[in-house]
Amino acid sequence: MQHQDDEKRVKVSEIAFGRPSQSLNYALFRPSYPEFFFSEEISSQVSKIKAQIKKGEKMTALDLGCGPGQATFQIAKYFDKVIGVDINNAQLEQAQSKAESNPEFKHVSFVKGDCSSIYDIWYKQLNEEPVHAIFMCQAFHWFNQGDILDQCKRILEKTKGCIFLLGYSKFW
Repeated sequence: MQHQDDEKRVKVSEIAFGRPSQSLNYALFRPSYPEFFFSEEISSQVSKIKAQIKKGEKMTALDLGCGPGQATFQIAKYFDKVIGVDINNAQLEQAQSKAESNPEFKHVSFVKGDCSSIYDIWYKQLNEEPVHAIFMCQAFHWFNQGDILDQCKRILEKTKGCIFLLGYSKFW
């Protein structure tokens, strides 16, 4: 059953965002996230994370279901390294183009992968790099919620990091 759900998610993503023009329109017309969330909530949590890490350790965040990187680039203000993960090539191309054209985003990168297997992506593609925060910004509904949370907890186990779930009007 899980495999069928994963296949459906991939198909929906390709239909909705598969062509570059669709992805561009999505990036241009999608509402942005409330700045107060990042300036107040994120900065507060980042301070707590910084207090726990070893001196000189870089703070890393993952943005799952990053799409064209709208939230990824907002998150980048608060972390030393940010990695956006998405399954859709057209969305990732939009995000990568923005990152490459702006020197302030040199610490932002993107990885193609199905976030439903984020633990495997972290283990195989990211070499178990310490992660201090995982964001799902208007993307949590795309995933098997219990499973994705369990995988995120495993990734954050060593750093005792945070999971952020963000919608347009709420965050958890």
